[in-house]
Amino acid sequence: MTQHTFTGFSPGAQRFFRELEANNHKDHWHASKEAFHRDVRDPLRALLAPLEGKLGAFKAFRMNRDTRFSADKSPYKLMHGAGSASPGGSIAYVHVDKDGVFLGEGIYLMSPAQLKRFRGAIDSGAATALKRILASLRRAGIEVGPGGSPPLKTAPRGYPRDHAHVELLRWKGLTAASRPSAATFRSAALSKEVARFFRRTASLRTWIDTHVGAADDRRSA
Repeated sequence: MTQHTFTGFSPGAQRFFRELEANNHKDHWHASKEAFHRDVRDPLRALLAPLEGKLGAFKAFRMNRDTRFSADKSPYKLMHGAGSASPGGSIAYVHVDKDGVFLGEGIYLMSPAQLKRFRGAIDSGAATALKRILASLRRAGIEVGPGGSPPLKTAPRGYPRDHAHVELLRWKGLTAASRPSAATFRSAALSKEVARFFRRTASLRTWIDTHVGAADDRRSA
C-alpha cells in the first residue's frame, strides 16, 4: 500500500540499493521488488506529493537501464528518481540511492534550440540576473553548474572570446543540486528540506522558463 504521509525512509531503502549494486541481475530484482515498493517507491511518492501543487506532477523514471550504447550491461539503475518539468523546460528532480536523497533543478543538457536561446539571453543582458541567482544559490550551499556535459573550452562560434559573460556562454546545461542532511533521511523533517530546496531554486526555474523554454518549443530564437 502506498505511504500517503511521508515519515522518513527506512533503513531498508539504502540497504535495497547496496544489495542491488552487489546483485544487479533479474533474479535478485524480482526477489526484491516487494522491498523496492515498500522501502523506496512508496516513500518517494509520499515525499513528492506535497510538492505537486507548486511544481506539477512528478513522473517516476523506470529502474531499467538503457544498455544499448553502454559498455556497462547491468540492467538496473542504482537510484530511483522522478522529475517534474515546468512549461519552460526546467526540471525539478529528486532521487533516492544508497547515499540518501539527491535534489536537482534546471536543464541537465540543453537541446540545440534551447542552447541557442540560452546564449542569446546571456548575450542580450539576462546574464546579470542569472549571475545574481547563481550567487544566491551558492551562498545557500547549493551547487550550481553546467549540467551533464563539460563546458566548451572557448567561446561558442559567433561570440568573442573576451565576451563579458563567456563562462556562461560556454555552458551546455544549467543546474542546481544539493543533498539534504543525512540526519533527516529517516524522519519527516526531510520533506521540509526538500521543500526548502525548491523554494530556493524557484528563481532559477523562472529564469529558465523566461529565457530558455522547453526542448520542443518552436519559438524563434
